[in-house]
Amino acid sequence: MFIYNKMAINSDIPEVSLLRSVVEKTAGFRMHTHSDFVVLVEQIEQKLHEHISETTLERLWKYSTRGYETVSFRTLDVLSDFSGYKSWDYFCENVTDDSQLEIDIVENVVYADFLQVGQKLRISWMPDKKIDVQYMGNYQFNTLSATNSRISVGDTFQCKSFVVGRELYMENVCKAGRQNDYNATQRYVIGRCNGITQVEVIK
Repeated sequence: MFIYNKMAINSDIPEVSLLRSVVEKTAGFRMHTHSDFVVLVEQIEQKLHEHISETTLERLWKYSTRGYETVSFRTLDVLSDFSGYKSWDYFCENVTDDSQLEIDIVENVVYADFLQVGQKLRISWMPDKKIDVQYMGNYQFNTLSATNSRISVGDTFQCKSFVVGRELYMENVCKAGRQNDYNATQRYVIGRCNGITQVEVIK
C-alpha cells in the first residue's frame, strides 16, 4: 500500500505518471492541446459532477510551463474516480494488478522540460525511419539529420515529450528556410501505427 501526504504529493512519481496514462485511456484521447484539457474537464464534470480546472490539468501533464512539482490529493482522487478507481489510494493499491498498465510505468520518455539547450536526441520509428534533432529551447527542435522521413534537415518543430510506443506529435513544423513564414507551419504525426520505437539523448 502506498502512503502519501493527504494535502499534496510529488507529481513526478511513477504512480502519477501512470494515472495520467489511465486518464487518457479513459478519456479516449491524449493530452496534446489546450482544447484537449477543456474537453477532459467537461467529461469529468459530466461523469462525476466534480470540477478541476484545465489549468490544473495542464500543470499536471506538464503542458503548462508554470507547472508545479506537487499535485493535490483531491485532484488525484477525482482523476482516479474518473478512471474507474474510487480513490487515489484505491488506484495505488490495485493498479499494479494490471500488467498492461505496469508497462506504462517503465516507458522510455524524454520531456523537453528536462533538456538543456543544445542537447541532441535520436528518434526512430518504423519502418527504418530516424531523425536526429537538437533542442533550441522553448520546446523547439531543429532537425540535424533525417533518414526515410518527410522531416528534412533544417526543419524545425515544437514538442513537449517523446514517449516510446506512442505517436509523436510535432507542432508548428516549419520547413527549412521558411522559419520566418508563420503561415507555413504544419502539424506532423509520426509513428501512427506502432509509435516511436526509440528515443535517446546523443552526443
